[in-house]
Amino acid sequence: MIHREFRPPNFLCQVSDPNVDPNRIDARLERADSEAELRQKLQDKGLVVHGIQSYDFGEWQQRAEAETAKAIQAQGSGAPYEFRAALWSELKDYLFRLFDGKCAYCEGRVQDVASGDVEHYRPKKKVEEDPAHPGYYWLAYDPANLFPCCEKCNRARAKMNHFPIRGQRAGRPADDLALERPLLLNPYVDVPASHLHFVPNNNGTFPGTVAGGTREGQESVRFYNLNRESLREARARAQSDTRLRLEWAAGRGQLGQMFHELKAGACEFSAACLVVAAQWWARQKAEVEAELKEIGANP
Repeated sequence: MIHREFRPPNFLCQVSDPNVDPNRIDARLERADSEAELRQKLQDKGLVVHGIQSYDFGEWQQRAEAETAKAIQAQGSGAPYEFRAALWSELKDYLFRLFDGKCAYCEGRVQDVASGDVEHYRPKKKVEEDPAHPGYYWLAYDPANLFPCCEKCNRARAKMNHFPIRGQRAGRPADDLALERPLLLNPYVDVPASHLHFVPNNNGTFPGTVAGGTREGQESVRFYNLNRESLREARARAQSDTRLRLEWAAGRGQLGQMFHELKAGACEFSAACLVVAAQWWARQKAEVEAELKEIGANP
């Protein structure tokens, strides 16, 4: 898991992918400091740019606020209400790009093999830990409550409608969310590295295992199902590959570039790989200091 800040899209683009279907033009939301920067980024991805326009995210927010008002009114009157999944789905691909195509919880590269989900951090319809709770229906269209997610973190045997907390649970729009103390990590708010630790491979645990160093970390590992077998194996492969890449980068004077890429969090399972990189560097430094000490030089 990595920390990301939600920044609203400010451009709407029309692009085609000549490697897939050169005649199909898709619209996509993007964020960039300038049109020129965005055009170059899209072209670097091998896409053909057919148009770029400024995008007013406020228009989407207005529609979201109107739909939120309908949900609140229906809840107050007891009338049926059907959530408009199409509204938050407009942001799905943008959310995945914000997280470099990865699940916000497990860091698996979702959209390489699936379309992925838009996950509601606070569940919109019900809360498993509080059967009387109506769900956080008033947050269904709040971007701060939406994450890109893989099916295995979001659905059966994982997060679903769970939302354990400490403190006082908010049950209606007027309640103060700040009184809640969520026990599930929020990648927009929390620094996951302060709560999650990737267990070294030499202590009898399976490679790729993650452990919670805090209550929030422990509950997140449990409810996001972060130690499922396939995920542990994928993380272990990524960690092993990182060790090989470090040796390769060291021989070519590219360690700084590699550490920068890992810290940026763009690669799959970057948090687990960054731990491996830090351990590798600590061993290299210790070996050099030991050799310098042996020949009487100051490290």
